[in-house]
Amino acid sequence: MRWVAVLRNDIRFQFKYGFYYVYLLIAIIYIAVLQSVPGDFRIPLLIFFLFTDICVLGFFFVGGLVLLEKGQRILHVLAVTPMSAKEYVLGKIISLALMAFLTSYVITLAVLGWINFIFHFCYVVLCSSIFYTAFGLIVVVRSKNLNHYFFRSIVYTIFLLIPAIDFFQIFQSRIFYLWPTKAALILLSASFYDCPVTDVFMAYISLLIWMIAAVWAAQRQIERLIHGEFG
Repeated sequence: MRWVAVLRNDIRFQFKYGFYYVYLLIAIIYIAVLQSVPGDFRIPLLIFFLFTDICVLGFFFVGGLVLLEKGQRILHVLAVTPMSAKEYVLGKIISLALMAFLTSYVITLAVLGWINFIFHFCYVVLCSSIFYTAFGLIVVVRSKNLNHYFFRSIVYTIFLLIPAIDFFQIFQSRIFYLWPTKAALILLSASFYDCPVTDVFMAYISLLIWMIAAVWAAQRQIERLIHGEFG
């Protein structure tokens, strides 16, 4: 399958530009920090780190990748190659999601040595990473340069991370269930604690819907970019 070759090339490209080394450095720092935290606070802080950084990194990294390819006119060349926008998007989101999953898994096992509900953990880390990377693709196609992309990314990221104030019980409201990141927080918590079955089920559905919608929108935006509708 052609998208497998695309995925392999994306992983090789990410190795070349040091993405895996960045994730490795982050993992080492987080492990050191979390192991120094008292036991009662370790799991909540781990959840927060996974929620705010590991899964979100794909959102920032994919912007740099696409802007580099835009600058080299690679995306416009794709219009006359057999590669489709779907294959291009799949290569980006799967490669970055795998990187985020491996980092999250290593950090969690190094800090805790266990994951109570491994399926919840795998599902939320992979789906969240895919959502964020796809959302990054949506944002980057209209970004003029890296600074413009990072400015827009910060604004969107702050908005997406609003449910964190519910997680820390600063302010709680049912309206946060409209955010895809609320579903991610529920499932990350459910990976280590017993959570209400209804909340977990709804989080599964919500995150899946948001992920599919983001991937579909990213594919449409990349198709338009490839055909020169954006600069």
